[in-house]
Amino acid sequence: MNTKIVTFLAVFFTILCPLFAEIQWDPMEQSITLAVNQQQADIKFIFKNNGAEPIAILSAVPSCSCLKLSTMEKEAYQPGEEGVLEARYTRTSRAGPQNYKITVTTTDPQNSTVTLRVNVASTTNYVVTPSNAHWVMGAQSGSKVLLFRDIRQAGVRPTAVFSTDPNFVAEIQSKNDDGAYPIVITAISTEKVTAGFIYIDVTAEDGTVEKARIVAAVKDPNSQRVIVR
Repeated sequence: MNTKIVTFLAVFFTILCPLFAEIQWDPMEQSITLAVNQQQADIKFIFKNNGAEPIAILSAVPSCSCLKLSTMEKEAYQPGEEGVLEARYTRTSRAGPQNYKITVTTTDPQNSTVTLRVNVASTTNYVVTPSNAHWVMGAQSGSKVLLFRDIRQAGVRPTAVFSTDPNFVAEIQSKNDDGAYPIVITAISTEKVTAGFIYIDVTAEDGTVEKARIVAAVKDPNSQRVIVR
């Protein structure tokens, strides 16, 4: 058979496979908008087994720790049976639109791996830039400065910081001339790969407190992944 025809058919059936998959997801993409003081939002992805054999959900892996997935109700779903994958999104300190994915692996013989997408738009009174503090393993340790800004002049300010990893120390400095609060994060050592969360208490004028979160990490120079344990 002509090589071009073989290539065309391969691409054609690759495109069609998801269309004829035995497990159908509706929807495959969700968009959520968080209000100023909203910290979490729940999301549901509904699926149905349209095939003739039971299908099991083997794994569901989110691209961000800000997405927590519920435990599946069943190990296998019978033909014609519906199920739901639930996720809870927790606000991060990042500003602007955010896009995440959930990679689901099943025993569907037609399409065993599916990517679900979560698009987030959030309204916030503040921003922390940059949104993380990273060092490279083996490089010089030391401090990095992040800036907390009250971008809406809402009277919010950082009042406390806490690190989940003893390798990172964080402190809040006094407001600078530009109206920003420097948050200094110091890596004690860069000898090994490690990562932790830096939680920031953000206090409003009425005394209410919410928590912002950033990631501090010593990264493997040969990998882009950062895993917080």
